[in-house]
Amino acid sequence: MWNVRDMRNRDYALAQARALLVQSPRILRAVEVADYAHLEQRRKGKPNVYYVTHPITVALKVQGFGASEDAVIAALFHDILEDVPERYSREEMLAEFGGHVVELVDAVTEDKIPDHTERRRRYQAQLRAAPVEARMIKAADIWHNVWDTLDDYRVRGEEAFAAFNQDKRNPDIPYPNCNDGASRILYKYYEAAWNLIACEPESEWAEMLRGVRADIVATEQLRYDRVH
Repeated sequence: MWNVRDMRNRDYALAQARALLVQSPRILRAVEVADYAHLEQRRKGKPNVYYVTHPITVALKVQGFGASEDAVIAALFHDILEDVPERYSREEMLAEFGGHVVELVDAVTEDKIPDHTERRRRYQAQLRAAPVEARMIKAADIWHNVWDTLDDYRVRGEEAFAAFNQDKRNPDIPYPNCNDGASRILYKYYEAAWNLIACEPESEWAEMLRGVRADIVATEQLRYDRVH
């Protein structure tokens, strides 16, 4: 069984992907593509953590939910078209992996328009209309991003949020400690998790996301208590 904290190591993550993901030529090739596409990226606030460790973790989680091969591949690719399309284009993805994979990746790709409120509204509607397996991928994406952020916070405290605190305040955040970018990003995940729970409330990933929301609330309360 893979260890989520150890997945921050690129070599470990790649070894787990090759050993545990369904062994098919398509998935093994998809692991190679994801590693190449994200090779120059690092996790936010973690300059020594290769970004590819995130989509691999998401893919392993999705496979654990019983997803199809196409959904596992889409999980490996879920940030490519949004973040690094110049490294691996939609046309290349379509030619090599087919229309269903591209459909799932498109369904979880956010249109980064300047208006953040409208962007969030559109993305929530997009996910509600998406195929079930796309929502499964997004649920795993939220789970890992929140787990990774909060685990870092437990170790490094507020220093873990330094990269997020460069962002502007979001006045919609309903938490007491709401004047920083850390709370903004946590609320984004909190809200997105609820949107997905409402779509499949009895699913395994909905239960996982309820735990994510509880962890966010507990962390924000802890942050508030530490400064008051």
